[in-house]
Amino acid sequence: MDRMTIVSFAALAGLAGGVAAQPFFISAGHTDILVGLENGELEIEIEVIPGDGFFEVSPAFPDGVIDPVEGAGAVEPDEVIYNITQDQFDSASGTWRFGEDFGLNEQFVGWGAEEVDTGVFENDTLTFELVSVSGPGNFRLFTIPDPFNPVEEVLLQNPGDQLDVFAASADHFTFEFDQRGTYEITVFGFGTLVGESSPIFSDNATITFFVPAPGAAGLLGLAGLAAARRRR
Repeated sequence: MDRMTIVSFAALAGLAGGVAAQPFFISAGHTDILVGLENGELEIEIEVIPGDGFFEVSPAFPDGVIDPVEGAGAVEPDEVIYNITQDQFDSASGTWRFGEDFGLNEQFVGWGAEEVDTGVFENDTLTFELVSVSGPGNFRLFTIPDPFNPVEEVLLQNPGDQLDVFAASADHFTFEFDQRGTYEITVFGFGTLVGESSPIFSDNATITFFVPAPGAAGLLGLAGLAAARRRR
């Protein structure tokens, strides 16, 4: 999505929902979905890496002006909508794929526990578990561990699937969606503190991805999604 398209969308979003706070829209750049420890409790947040293509739709500019966020830091999952552009369409598979490769107009999305110090959790390991996927088609998260043997390893696809992540790090995998529309992916995190016998758990966190229809129809769909989000 180019800058002109984003500005046009912001104006539509303002018309759709007044002056209430709008969500952040991520069309390209580097973000990480993180599980972290805050005041003794696990929380899931999305870390925006400064200067990597993140744009904020700001309610302070109802005329549609967009502020590039130089250092947005952590935002709550329910404040974010990932806008999946046609640049992420993979013609070979007929699906939208992104997350593992970093390039121009790419969504570079990691999973991890970067803010957790080593030595805090058993084996320095925390785990995301998939609760549900809501959307018009299929979702999966996968990787290809061996580039010389391109066999896909599916990591998250069905409720109950788990993804281990490690303290002080984040890894990138490939997201895949096979139909246009809005997807809501709900996960929670858990891990066992060193010296404890039982894990601690985060609350559920829902992350929204939008694969739009082409052209103006997709723009209007994104504006409607923003309006619905603000009414929650």
